[in-house]
Amino acid sequence: MNVATPAADTLDSFRGSTILNSEPEVTGRFPFTLPYQPPVTGKFPLTLPYEPPVTGKFPLTLPFHPPVASRQPTVAPTVAPTVAPTVPLVWPKPPTGLPKLAPTVAPTVPLVWPKPPTGLPKLAPTVLPTALPTLAATAPKISGTSASIQKTVQPSQIISMTPIVINDGISMINYFGNVKFISSCISLMNDPNTKFIGQGSFGKTYLINNGGVNYYMKSVAIDKNNFRYEEDFLYEISAVELEIKTNIDVTNKIPKYVSNIKGAFLSKTNTAAQAYLIFEGPNGMVLSEFIRRAPPQNHQKVYNSIYCMLKDSQNAVNSIGYVHRDIKPDNIFIVFGGPDIVGCKLIDFGITKKIGDEFNTSGTPIYTPPDMILNDDTRTAMGISSSNPRYSGKIIKRHNDYSVDVIWNYDFGMEGLPTPNCAMRGGRRCRRSKTRRSKKRKSKTRRI
Repeated sequence: MNVATPAADTLDSFRGSTILNSEPEVTGRFPFTLPYQPPVTGKFPLTLPYEPPVTGKFPLTLPFHPPVASRQPTVAPTVAPTVAPTVPLVWPKPPTGLPKLAPTVAPTVPLVWPKPPTGLPKLAPTVLPTALPTLAATAPKISGTSASIQKTVQPSQIISMTPIVINDGISMINYFGNVKFISSCISLMNDPNTKFIGQGSFGKTYLINNGGVNYYMKSVAIDKNNFRYEEDFLYEISAVELEIKTNIDVTNKIPKYVSNIKGAFLSKTNTAAQAYLIFEGPNGMVLSEFIRRAPPQNHQKVYNSIYCMLKDSQNAVNSIGYVHRDIKPDNIFIVFGGPDIVGCKLIDFGITKKIGDEFNTSGTPIYTPPDMILNDDTRTAMGISSSNPRYSGKIIKRHNDYSVDVIWNYDFGMEGLPTPNCAMRGGRRCRRSKTRRSKKRKSKTRRI
C-alpha cells in the first residue's frame, strides 16, 4: 500500500509543535523504540536498561563493579604469643613395700649331642678327572697356596722347543716346559685379583706371583670368526707358535739380554686357539716408564749407560741370527739391582724374524727405516716422499740399528749429540764404571 508523503510545508508546520519538541532530535538509525535511548557503542544484543561496557573478564555478576587496579595486602592482626604456664612437672614416686623377687637361675642340665648313626655305607673317594682342558681358560687349578705350589713345582731351566702334546679328541694341547708349573700359573692368572698390566695388538699382559716370585703372563686368544679367510686364521696360530719357539731359542742362548720365558701353553681347535706365555718378572720397569720418571736432560750419564746396554742387547740378538724388528721404549726392560741399573733386556719377540728371511713391513713406523715402510698410506702419514726408494731385499739388522738411533735422538732428546763410544767403554766396563760412581748416582736413582 502506498503511503502519501506529507508536503514539505506541512512538515515545517509541525516542527514547532509542542509534541515534537518533547523529544530531542534523533541522529541515529531508524527504527527506534520510543521512549528514545541514546545510541551505544557496546556489543549487541544488550539487555536493557543499558549498562556501559566494561573491560573486565566475562561473565560478570551484576551489578557490575569496575576492576580494582591493585589490591592492598591483607595485614593479619598481631596476636600475642601464648606463654605456657611454668608449673613444674612432678613425676609420681614408685610404690614401696613390694616383695623382692628371687633371681632366675638357668637350669644346669648338660646338653647331649645326638650320636651319628652307625652302619652307613662308606663312600668312595672323589677322583678328579685327569683329562686336560680344551682351552687354557679352563685350566685345572692346583690345590694349595701359591707358596706351596712353588716349593714343589719349579719352572724348567732349559725349555725344549718340542712341546709335550696332548690330544683329547677335541683340541691339540701343547705344553712348552713344566706342565704342573704352567697349569699353576694359568690358575693364578684366572684369579680376579690378578694385576692387569695392559693390552696390545697381540694380547693381554698380567703380573702374577707364584710362590713369592713374580712372573709376567701374556694371553693371546684367536677366534676364527674374527677372520674373513681361514688362511688368515691359520696364519695367526702359526705366528703365535713361532713366537713361543723364538722366545725359547733366545732365552736358551742369550738369557742375559732378553726376557726369559719360563713356560708356554697353546691349545688349538678347528675354530679357536688360546696361548699363554710365562716370562720372568725381574725388578725394574720398561724404558718408556723410566723416561717419564727420570727425564734424560737431568740424567745424561745414566742414559749414556742405558744406550750402551741397549746396543749390547741388540748385538746379542743379531749375533744369534735374529732381527727384533720392533725395538722401542715399550719393548725394552730396565733391570734394577738395588739402586743401580744392572741390565737392559729386550722383550716381545712377536714379529722377530731371522736374518735373511723374506722381508715384509712390520713394526712401529717411527722406529722403522723409511725405505722399509711399504704401505702407501703409512708413507703419506709419515711424510715420506714418493721418490724415496723402497727396500726390496731380505731381513737385515739395519732395521734394529735405525730403531736404536731413533731412541737416542728422539726419546732421549740427544739429537745433534754424538752417541757414546760403547766400544771403548764396553758394556761390562760401562756398568763397572757406574758402580764405582754409585754413591753419586744412587741419590738420583732413588728419587726416580
